Amino acid sequence: MAHTHGRKRLPPDYVRLSTFISLVLRHEPHSVGLVLDGAGWASVDDLLRVTRPHLKGWHHVDVGDLEFLIANSEIPRPRRRRFS
Repeated sequence: MAHTHGRKRLPPDYVRLSTFISLVLRHEPHSVGLVLDGAGWASVDDLLRVTRPHLKGWHHVDVGDLEFLIANSEIPRPRRRRFS
């Protein structure tokens, strides 16, 4: 059983969202038309824009969904920041 560091497991739909975003940001931004800057960053707005049409059931994904993923991630993060 995976250790969750005191957090509940993500609901299955959020696991799908997390997996999709990780794949896009780490390996295949071009596959959904996401353009990264020279340092490898993309804006949150651009990430949300390309996620909506490519992930069934997430046509209304928003910043709150990303914040939920970060807050409930099974992977500990040294610091968290709110999206602006």
